[in-house]
Amino acid sequence: MSVRALAGRGDRFKGWLGGVLLGASLLGAAAAQADPSTPEAARTDAPATRGGGRRVVRQRTAAASSESDVANPAAGSTGDSSAVNAVVAASGGPLAAGAPAAMSGDPGAASATSASSAEPDGAGAAAASSGKLDAASADAATSGKPRTEGISLDEPAPEGDLTWRWRRAHPLEYVAAGLAGAGAFAAFYLLESQPTPRWTSGILFDDALRDAIRVRSPGARDSVRVLSDVMGLTTLGIALVVDSLVLPLTRGARFATIAEVLLMDVEAIALTSLATTITFDEVGRARPSYDDCRRDPNFDPLCFTGVTTGFFSGHSSQAFMGAGLSCAHHQYLKLYGDATLDAISCAGSLTFATATGTLRLMGDRHYATDVIVGALVGFGFGYGVPVLLHYSLPSSDATVHVRPAGAGTGLEVYGRF
Repeated sequence: MSVRALAGRGDRFKGWLGGVLLGASLLGAAAAQADPSTPEAARTDAPATRGGGRRVVRQRTAAASSESDVANPAAGSTGDSSAVNAVVAASGGPLAAGAPAAMSGDPGAASATSASSAEPDGAGAAAASSGKLDAASADAATSGKPRTEGISLDEPAPEGDLTWRWRRAHPLEYVAAGLAGAGAFAAFYLLESQPTPRWTSGILFDDALRDAIRVRSPGARDSVRVLSDVMGLTTLGIALVVDSLVLPLTRGARFATIAEVLLMDVEAIALTSLATTITFDEVGRARPSYDDCRRDPNFDPLCFTGVTTGFFSGHSSQAFMGAGLSCAHHQYLKLYGDATLDAISCAGSLTFATATGTLRLMGDRHYATDVIVGALVGFGFGYGVPVLLHYSLPSSDATVHVRPAGAGTGLEVYGRF
């Protein structure tokens, strides 16, 4: 295929690439709903484990039952996944023997780790005075406390380990992303472009910057346009392949986390493509070479290709969308686990996106205002969709963690309620 043919097809790379990613990512995100780590699965009576060998202590409320269940996924046993009460009282004696026993998953030992306070009262006082604090007294002593699904005896996931800690995608988001993507395809392939432009010539600094930066040779402009395609696809590849798949897989991220990331990518792609395509048709701005091509049809190899799709730059919107996704993922997921490396990765994606827009100016396919608006729209969707819909919102999953406190004189409870 010739360079000229590639350049002519460059304006359509957004469509087929978005379609492939849309289909693949929606399948992955939908499959994530069957992952046992999701809240839906955790609320069933099936074993709700988040990793091999993890032990979870689950206590029923006093009104429901007086027994304490211990779920050991490594041994294949299950626990009651109804809402429970979790509490730990400070103990007056050492916990050296109790804490390890609780970590072992033994039900009796786990009950012993719920230490009594120095001045017990009510049902808990009788049990504490006899030195036998069983599950029933613990339940009675903890009535009225916050309810959660269980107590994890593991340490909480540290920052940067790619554990999903934010709002999970609602099923309606799958539908919305699919509709937006379908709408973008319909507008791109089915709607006819404006036969004649509604808006010609540049505004503000458009004409001055065009004269200063555009490549004069038609053949050289073709080469520059192909390079802009490569740069744009590279920026998307970094965000959608490296940041959303390769790095999470390399660092051992769960499938559910990867599915959430891919769905955010799909949402941003679909919305950006829809906004770009509709604006093409509604605004109908002429390419910078429009007047030159009317005077000389041989002025440019693409004189009659996409004549009225100048505003705003689709290459710039897609490239900056990819950069926005990359920056959001590195900022919140900390894909490299190092603030400096994650910041460098974000800056690199922005550099590739900026180069894409600059090459569109050099190739004389867009005015500067086309590129600037496209960059703002693309980055707005690429960064805004993940942050506003997910990363800025806490997870609705209730989690509680327990560990020995201080010098082994009690237990410490912490987590998200």
